Amino acid sequence: LTVQKVIDLSRMAVDSQPVAQAFLAKVAQGGRAAAEPALGSLRTTTRELFGAGLQHMDQSKAALEEHLQALLLKQRLFFERWLPLLAVIATAAPLMGLLGTVVGMVKTFALITVFGTGNAGKLASGISEVLVATELGLAVAIPTLVVHAFLAQRIHKNLATLERYALEFVTAAKSVREEKSSA
Repeated sequence: LTVQKVIDLSRMAVDSQPVAQAFLAKVAQGGRAAAEPALGSLRTTTRELFGAGLQHMDQSKAALEEHLQALLLKQRLFFERWLPLLAVIATAAPLMGLLGTVVGMVKTFALITVFGTGNAGKLASGISEVLVATELGLAVAIPTLVVHAFLAQRIHKNLATLERYALEFVTAAKSVREEKSSA
């Protein structure tokens, strides 16, 4: 699951601010004709956003915003998929370790009841089970929690950047429409 999310994150290629600004300047200056050739030089996710913007650029501002918002929602759903499952795994793993701890302690107390405290070998197996269960629960939870936090932060940052680019595209398209209407 973690590998799949890292692959998804690598597919979420968002261009830097200067690259996006250069593209948006082409949109504002020359409209669709000037911007379409530069579309191919953009990274995947940015290209998809700006491509949709160029396709619907001649529509009203509200319609353009709706199309871009729909694309952003689609991207959000795709890139955030499986993140809740990672959070559940990070939360449930220590609980599973705690369950193993409780089961091991119950077995240890049952052995104490039968054999007393004098048989260290019998007690060691129950205590060993307690420690292994706790260790495994934490060994799963800690890395999963770190990976989840990293992926969620990067995905939210990239989606926020794309939302900003969408708003900037709407502004650039508006200036093109205003130029056409005043000419």
